[in-house]
Amino acid sequence: MSHPSDEDDPFEDIRQKTDNPMRRLFAEYGARHKGYFALGFFGSVIARILDLLPPLLLGIAVDAIFRNDAAYDLPLVPQSWLPGTTEGQFWFTIGAIAFAFFGGSVFHWIRNYGWNSFAQNIQHSVRTDTYDKMQRLNMDFFAEKQTGEMMSILSNDVNRLERFLNDGMNSAFRLSVMVIGIAGILLWLNPRLAVVTLLPIPIIAAVTYKFIDIIQPK
Repeated sequence: MSHPSDEDDPFEDIRQKTDNPMRRLFAEYGARHKGYFALGFFGSVIARILDLLPPLLLGIAVDAIFRNDAAYDLPLVPQSWLPGTTEGQFWFTIGAIAFAFFGGSVFHWIRNYGWNSFAQNIQHSVRTDTYDKMQRLNMDFFAEKQTGEMMSILSNDVNRLERFLNDGMNSAFRLSVMVIGIAGILLWLNPRLAVVTLLPIPIIAAVTYKFIDIIQPK
């Protein structure tokens, strides 16, 4: 008599024999489409950096142009490139913000194109390889497995994989770049306040990782 868990999941024995499936996925399938991965990653980084520029530029412009509390100084921009007059600095800020919004939209499109292409190509490769493998199995395998369960793997599981590669990785990289970018700006503006603000982040990450590690087997 079969064990209840085997009846609930006829592929449990196969899953237990599989070691590091995600590592194999990226090593075997991801390497074929690393160009799209690099494009999506590059687009994510540049798009998020450009998204962070407008509030930074506005803050510097308000302090330097309208309140005269600080010098008009932009990080990573040589002072010789900046206008010397208040009016010039104002229009330079407007142009830089407009460029940030326009460039951000372009790189958001590049990011989405890269991640979508990466996910869709891997999905196609996994699905066709799985179907090809199933065609080569003997009849004993199909006698012990439910056809509906196998079709679910070919359809639903591969679709979920595509959503993870597209939405999950996209969001993860976007969030990582945003946190690093905001942390850099905070450290540049006020290091002490930045430390106090960012201190809970590794604690929250550690607690979240431990929680997922505990509930994952269930």
